[in-house]
Amino acid sequence: MLLRSQSRLLHEQFWLARHDFQAIILPRLMVLLRISYGAVDNWLAGNPADGIEAVLNEEELARLRECIPDRDDRDLARALRVTAEFGAETCAKISEQQEWDWPRQFAQETLALLSPGLSEINSLPALYLKPIGIVRSSVNELLRPDEIKSVPAEIIVDPALSPGLDGLIGNQRLLVIFQFHKLSGYELHQHPRGDKQRPKEGVFALHSPHRPNPIGVTEVDLIRREGNILHVRGLDAVNGTPVLDLKLNRVKN
Repeated sequence: MLLRSQSRLLHEQFWLARHDFQAIILPRLMVLLRISYGAVDNWLAGNPADGIEAVLNEEELARLRECIPDRDDRDLARALRVTAEFGAETCAKISEQQEWDWPRQFAQETLALLSPGLSEINSLPALYLKPIGIVRSSVNELLRPDEIKSVPAEIIVDPALSPGLDGLIGNQRLLVIFQFHKLSGYELHQHPRGDKQRPKEGVFALHSPHRPNPIGVTEVDLIRREGNILHVRGLDAVNGTPVLDLKLNRVKN
């Protein structure tokens, strides 16, 4: 429905786009918000706007108000993008709560299509990466990166891909590319290390795990290899983290 409204805007069918937005898209966004607060069984019961003020916090209410376009029909384009972003974050929250993956993926694809930017980028297909392995560690909760790095970890590689590890013998430095699978949502400007005393900077100038694509890259010490298991030190990824790729960086001196 977001994409249909966007298409109608491009064809200057403003009243149709506004009707779809106000009659269908905004109510569906509020349904998603209700689901994110646990109203799963009665998600279509009654008017989705009923009682929404009592559920959402002030920040979310402010975001919801930003989804309302002004009287200028062309402001619908802005409202569509804001709604898509808010909906994507809400879907990510639902995905994490209900252990569904499709809401997050679908919302991210839709948001990418509606986001302003180079047409060459927006026309590129979404990427789906299959993990090559998983992290095994005694760290099960999100801690500071230096605390996680101090704990030795193992990277369990899919046995079918084990021949691809040939050449890794230990006393080497590896780049580990992984997914921040326990995090969702991001802001383009963030406080470095979450320190609100420091001015915000662009996400691409930071090592923040809250990114448009939740991908982490860390250089680690490879201690030894045992078949499809790599014993490493210095990895800031928690137990169960999906590993996307490995690259030999250099041999230790």
